[in-house]
Amino acid sequence: MTPSFQSQVWRQIIQFMFRRKDLSIFEERERSERTARFHPPFPRSLSIDEYDIDGMRGALVGPKAAPQGPIVLYFHGGGYVLGSIESSLLLCAPLAEALSLPMFLFEYRLAPEHPYPAALEDALAAYHWLRSSGYQGRQIVFLGDSAGGGLALAAAMALSDRGEPLPAALLLYSPWTDLTNSSDSHRTNAGRDVMLTTGMLQRWARAYAGSRPLDDPYISPRFGSFKGLPPILIQVDESEILLDDSRSVADAARAAGVPVELEIWQGLWHVWPAVGTMIPETMLSFQRIKDFLSPFLNYTN
Repeated sequence: MTPSFQSQVWRQIIQFMFRRKDLSIFEERERSERTARFHPPFPRSLSIDEYDIDGMRGALVGPKAAPQGPIVLYFHGGGYVLGSIESSLLLCAPLAEALSLPMFLFEYRLAPEHPYPAALEDALAAYHWLRSSGYQGRQIVFLGDSAGGGLALAAAMALSDRGEPLPAALLLYSPWTDLTNSSDSHRTNAGRDVMLTTGMLQRWARAYAGSRPLDDPYISPRFGSFKGLPPILIQVDESEILLDDSRSVADAARAAGVPVELEIWQGLWHVWPAVGTMIPETMLSFQRIKDFLSPFLNYTN
């Protein structure tokens, strides 16, 4: 599909915004916080309510006065070193409206101050908090982008390994699932990816993994066990250095008998729905998510 005019313009903007590839982790955080302040108004049909989960910040974003039913647990991206509720709203607010479903966002602890397993522990705590609030596993959908996609997959694997109820489905945007950063797309797409570089990801991977091996399955879930996992939808752009992270996950899931759909888009960039409704491809992506979820969730919106 030919990218829209809006997405072509935004691809150039993204390339300009991320022209500095040598920023420190703390400079990256400042850039993320700065850009999160600028966004169009969020839909008035939504409410944003904050929660405290044993000291971890959370937020419920969804239709006002919605009855309890299916819910999306959102794992934010940012290489395990940055990201926040505020930086996630541009994607999550319109998605909550498009799906007519609430989304629960949580701020897991970040590396290098809090290396693995802090993020995974916090992700499981957020899931358990939803369960203790009355949600059943089959009512909860995991959605993660970039590092959050890898974290969502690792959390599902951890639940499976512990024999706990699993979520209904996994939705992964451009997931970072192999922190060894050794796949072919790091080489073939090195000159095409407008956001990320392998060097950047190597710094972040070491900050997150600490002294642990980068191929630990809970750090790089591409190497984990996919047996028994719920259905998976993956969306990624063909130009990304993380393209093979998505391909390898899809291959491993299929080999384990897990239903999986891999969508490789064209002419976009890493986690393009992060710019929200400013490009039409975001709404196309949301519709695909809605179609994918319909068989697994009891809702007809």
